[in-house]
Amino acid sequence: MKHNSQLKLGKIVLNVKDLDKQIEFYTEKIGLFAKNITETSVDLVVKETGEEILKLEKVIDASPLATGLYHIAILVPSRQDLANVFNHLLEEGVALQGGSDHGYSEALYLADPEGNGIEIYADKDVSVWDYKEDGRIVGVTEPLAAEELLSLAKSFSFLVAGTTVGHVHLSSNDALLASENYQSSFYLLDKFTMPTGSWIASGDYHHHLAFNHWGPQKLTRKVDTTGLAEFTIFYETEQLYAAVFNNIKDNDYFKIVTTNSDEFLVEDVEGIRVRVSYIKK
Repeated sequence: MKHNSQLKLGKIVLNVKDLDKQIEFYTEKIGLFAKNITETSVDLVVKETGEEILKLEKVIDASPLATGLYHIAILVPSRQDLANVFNHLLEEGVALQGGSDHGYSEALYLADPEGNGIEIYADKDVSVWDYKEDGRIVGVTEPLAAEELLSLAKSFSFLVAGTTVGHVHLSSNDALLASENYQSSFYLLDKFTMPTGSWIASGDYHHHLAFNHWGPQKLTRKVDTTGLAEFTIFYETEQLYAAVFNNIKDNDYFKIVTTNSDEFLVEDVEGIRVRVSYIKK
């Protein structure tokens, strides 16, 4: 796999209150394609490839300030693609929360109509990433070269082939404890950690998961409230998947919710759920 990773991220499931409004946002503003639309759910995919990015499920209860999602991160294949999305968002009048150059990537930040955070980003060439001898990758937060990026923009209709879920950034009450347990059970490596946040990955990527405990204390996430329902990790081999399953069984930070022959659903102590499977060859 790319960056010597042993996993890829799959579909993120969000619980939403206004399904129609969210479908409109994610298709017309973000550029995903809606399929399998029902009164209570929709799959949002990359139109050209069918790559699953999101599933929206309608719920009734609004979530209080709870653990769960900080932002989903949609990775586009190139800087050109990021420029096209950037220009489209501005033309559509979408309020952006910011844009940053992280050294290893350039990113746009926004939120959907229900406040779920979104990052849309393009990775820079790995030759400019700040790799350290111990495997860490140091990022920065510098202003985005917005005018330069917009000068590259071309027409935009949908997110292009090669778009994937790049990473998931989670909101926790103890980011370092969460990071430590996800590293040990999911075979992930520390890429950058500070007192209030941690970025971890498989292989040589800058991060597949991130955790922070910025802001006030949060309630433990409950099922069927708005926000993050679950996200998906696919491992490269069935053997690695089985090893992760055994790790999680032996770690009190997690509990197995459901399991079958080729996937299981796990919940951590903060109510965050991960669906784990492997790539069928």
